[in-house]
Amino acid sequence: MVLLALARLRPPRLTEIRAMYLLKRMTPQDLGLPFEPRSFTVRRANGKPLRLAAWLVLHPEAQGRLVIVVHGYADAKIGTAAWLPMLHRQKVNVLLLDLPGHGESDAAISTAGWREREDLAQVVDQMRKASPELSQKIVLFGLSMGASVAGGAACLRESIAGVIMDCPFADFRRAALLHARLFGLPGAIVQHPANWLMRWLLDADFAAVAPINLVQAISCPVLLIQAGADQLISRDDQAEMEKRVLSRASRDGMSNALTVPNAPHLLALCTMPQEYERVLGDFLARTMPA
Repeated sequence: MVLLALARLRPPRLTEIRAMYLLKRMTPQDLGLPFEPRSFTVRRANGKPLRLAAWLVLHPEAQGRLVIVVHGYADAKIGTAAWLPMLHRQKVNVLLLDLPGHGESDAAISTAGWREREDLAQVVDQMRKASPELSQKIVLFGLSMGASVAGGAACLRESIAGVIMDCPFADFRRAALLHARLFGLPGAIVQHPANWLMRWLLDADFAAVAPINLVQAISCPVLLIQAGADQLISRDDQAEMEKRVLSRASRDGMSNALTVPNAPHLLALCTMPQEYERVLGDFLARTMPA
């Protein structure tokens, strides 16, 4: 139980060498997109500085519109580069960020969005201060665990134009249990105590960054993208999250939900690329009009 909790706090890194082997790319340049490295220094409650690595891909017609893409657990900015060509076609600037303990960023424990949401909020502040001409309107785009980070950060910064959640788990604790079952690991008798231990070690409130709760708490419009064959979320939770987002849509006229049938976790873009891009492009056009 103790080892399981500690292992979840220290995900394996997706380094450039591993990315070249697994993804056949190392930088956005491999996709034909020039980029510039960026670095941000954030501070957590204990005052410790953390350097976060990022790549900035500019579009000449962006007009100050910026999408910040946040990866999931054990992933990195090079993994989120798969969404770059589509986003570039939307004529927006894109910032790909490495969360603490991932990619090229400084080492730190992973907290399922609890502390990372504050890190991302500081990146938003620094981006606006350093490059206001590139970040007049900002949409946060979170993938898997990154959806918790993006949604949590949006709750801390009222000036966010919109939040996109691709394959969010409903709640970290339930996702951990489903993940364990998927790989044949010990069930609830071990998983629940491990989750409790993580919560105690981090002094974290996982419910506060659970996407199923965030889709109601976020003040800006939300686009929810779900994979019909996602094994990290139950069908009941998927239905409830879609219901909550569509309830927002009736009020703000911009929130939306897309479920891609038969798509595994984070493969909705590959499964139905044209519909994915159409829905996402419409959301960006509404929340960040040129």
